[in-house]
Amino acid sequence: MKPLFFAIVALFYTSSTAFADICEGVALSNFSDEAGHHVQKGEIISSLHSDKFDHKGNPKTYAQYMGFVWSAKKVKLTNCHIEKGVKNGKIVSKLVLNNTPDNQNEIKYQKARKFLETETTLCMAETGNAASAYVYNPASKLGRLTAGFIEGRSKNKNFPEPKWPEGAISGKDD
Repeated sequence: MKPLFFAIVALFYTSSTAFADICEGVALSNFSDEAGHHVQKGEIISSLHSDKFDHKGNPKTYAQYMGFVWSAKKVKLTNCHIEKGVKNGKIVSKLVLNNTPDNQNEIKYQKARKFLETETTLCMAETGNAASAYVYNPASKLGRLTAGFIEGRSKNKNFPEPKWPEGAISGKDD
């Protein structure tokens, strides 16, 4: 169970974007990828994250963790979209999961993880474990502790950080 959990958590740490490696797209035409694999029009391409953008913030390529790079002209996103903003005077873009009922748990996980990364002393792996317990196993000791902390710190910036159980580090749960 531990290796599977950490493999899933590792997917979320491969990109600086908030919603990485969970996007899907569909091939717009037949083409061959860089390994010579023939992609058929209509084929679903999963585990996408943003790769390169042009100076206007439009996607040039999407990529898969430990996988291929796909031309954005050949792939239409199905469950994510591009959000553009300005940072230090430059246009920046990122892939964001669409706000649909099917994506609510993942969106809640990503928001909890981001909150925990800024509001706790936990490392990235630990924030991933705590956010996962909060969303996917809320009745667990870690899930309850995380929920209490998020609620308390959201209302009061001085709300104390709890003593996190060993499960926050190892991915174990009660």
